[in-house]
Amino acid sequence: MRTSVGNFALLFLTLTWSPGNAYANHYEVWRGTTPYFDPGAPGCNCTLLGTTTDLSWPDSDAAGVDLIGDVSTNYFYAVRAVNAAGASAAGPRAGEFDFALQPGSPQA
Repeated sequence: MRTSVGNFALLFLTLTWSPGNAYANHYEVWRGTTPYFDPGAPGCNCTLLGTTTDLSWPDSDAAGVDLIGDVSTNYFYAVRAVNAAGASAAGPRAGEFDFALQPGSPQA
């Protein structure tokens, strides 16, 4: 399963992925604050954002989290395919990174 983050606007981004399992009946979308979090594990510093049958998830500031422009926190995303047998391992993580711009000095 390939995962990516894109379509940035003010405080909004869209997570997209390719189907990794033809037998998935829905997907779990997770957001964490550490790069290689284990979705659902105790102490994972992660949140289940929801489930969907689509191959994309819009993540916005709805929960009071400033996703875009917060240089103090980076967010990482993982998606798991789910079917009657349970959830798959999370696919590759995708991340959202913000960096503070430092003023420079003009070159003489």
